[in-house]
Amino acid sequence: MNKEKKFLIASALLPGAGQFLAGHIVKGILFVVMHLLMGGILLAGLFSNVIYKFISLGDKPEVRTIFKTTAGDNSLDYLVNGALFFIILILFTIFYVYNLKDAKKLGKFIDEGNSLPKGEKYRDYVMDEFFMPTFLTPGALGTIFIVFFPMLLTVLIAFTNYSGPDHLPPKNLFDWIGFQNFVRLIKYKELSKTFFVVAGWTLVWAILTTIFNFAAGLLLALITNSRRIKFKGFWRAIFILPYAVPAFVSLLVFRLMFNGLGPINALLHTNIPFLTDPTGAKIIAILVNTWLGAPYFMVLISGALTNISSSLYEAADIDGATEWQKFKNITFPMLWLQLGSTMILTFAFNFNNFGAIYLLTNGLPADSSLRYAGHTDILVSWIYKLTMDNNLFSLAATVTIFIFLFVASISLLTLARSKTFNQEAVL
Repeated sequence: MNKEKKFLIASALLPGAGQFLAGHIVKGILFVVMHLLMGGILLAGLFSNVIYKFISLGDKPEVRTIFKTTAGDNSLDYLVNGALFFIILILFTIFYVYNLKDAKKLGKFIDEGNSLPKGEKYRDYVMDEFFMPTFLTPGALGTIFIVFFPMLLTVLIAFTNYSGPDHLPPKNLFDWIGFQNFVRLIKYKELSKTFFVVAGWTLVWAILTTIFNFAAGLLLALITNSRRIKFKGFWRAIFILPYAVPAFVSLLVFRLMFNGLGPINALLHTNIPFLTDPTGAKIIAILVNTWLGAPYFMVLISGALTNISSSLYEAADIDGATEWQKFKNITFPMLWLQLGSTMILTFAFNFNNFGAIYLLTNGLPADSSLRYAGHTDILVSWIYKLTMDNNLFSLAATVTIFIFLFVASISLLTLARSKTFNQEAVL
């Protein structure tokens, strides 16, 4: 039997055994430890009937009386444990397959008459072979459990009736209900109206705030980079101050300034409904967000302007180009090439900019025609009210899926077509 088959069979029976036979002791130990750890978790889950509990989500709710509380099943715990079990199972399978491929690769390498490096050559081989996986694996695992795992739970909850007051564990259980939440969101007029109205305003909010942030930052950058302006460092320091102050502090200050009895109305001796009029509140929200975001773009654009070769402008001057022509044909295209992806990411951020709305207006003024939402609520602040104020977790999870699909689709499609991502870096 050749080494390739021998190592493959050994690693199939015991992950890491093929690496041991090949002389890769450290790699073999890592495979053994990882598989024992994940295998132990999977066995513990199987012995505790985690799959059955995940499917059934419990049978007996908690029973409470005046004198005694009898513990029962907890649907949320079963859902979380089941999702975690399947993630560990997928990781176990990935590591197991990689273990087989690696053992086969080592065996084939030896069968071809090669010898594994030793001493300093082995050290260099290990550094070259494991440097990137060693540093990428912790980040990948962190992403799986910190980002992907909550996303998976959100998707699963959207297919349940997890909501108050009748389906809140541990006192009550919740069940799988399929696509009923999605149908409910579209079919029921009150909910569907709220969803589409809030989604429409969210889209307008994200587009306008992104454009205004970029435009204001561009204006400040062009002014502070102008040859006619003296003390550029001083002016840049002044304009960056709004970004240096914590955003939540600025938002609370603006909320105080623009309320009905705030200092602006007191100074004007009037009572302008800045935050109590629907249109006025939306305008104020956009302007305040521009105040907070423009300095960030000013810094980015100022840096990008320094990367534009002065020879381009000199050639344009020789051709008799006007300032507008130079901006249109040189400055803006070069800036977009460098900052196009940042604009897309800023759009995604503003689409989910919970803090700006919650701290400034809290979604107000109220709108009686909408369900659990006000005139200035965006989708993410509506989700917050659905969960924290009304315990409608499954409905909120359904809305979250729509947000993710929309933002992810727009971002990926735009980035794929962006020259910023298609340009190859020269290292």
